[in-house]
Amino acid sequence: MKKVFTSFALILFISSSSFAEISLAPKFSIDIPASLEYDVQPDAEDAKRGYDISVELRGTISKWFMWGAGASYMFDRGIAGYGSEKDFSFLPLYASLMFTPFSDFKLAKPYVRGNIGYDIAASNKDGKNMKGGIYYGGALGVEYKDFIAEVYGGHHLAVYDNPGEVNIKYVQIGLSLGYKFILKEY
Repeated sequence: MKKVFTSFALILFISSSSFAEISLAPKFSIDIPASLEYDVQPDAEDAKRGYDISVELRGTISKWFMWGAGASYMFDRGIAGYGSEKDFSFLPLYASLMFTPFSDFKLAKPYVRGNIGYDIAASNKDGKNMKGGIYYGGALGVEYKDFIAEVYGGHHLAVYDNPGEVNIKYVQIGLSLGYKFILKEY
């Protein structure tokens, strides 16, 4: 785990030194109830509403593209019909590529983003051994002055022992709001 964080920090450092504008964007997100699927159970279960806080480093690649790298903490999510003994949580580390087709707009800059990363299993109150997995997702967003708003979706894949390995997929859909602090300008 220490190697993952060290590698992540090194990539951010190298990336941030080579681009013109660098910003830090803390965000707060709220999910609508979504689904949780198991490969041993054919029907998806409903996951309850969840909340996230995240920090993202963003940089400008060109007039049309931006990059991002960040981490998000997903507060415990419950499963409908169960008490808190089945709650779970992830900590995704991710990289993003954002396409800004209307970058000439002065106040508002809409964008489309794609994310890919790795989920670390932050908590699992079920008592089973859970391992994180691949995370991927996307968003439609807009920067208005230095404010950020996104509608996003993501897939979080993990494995837990039950006693054999069981693959799970958590589908996340929600709204994210944040503010961009500019660290380095042109």
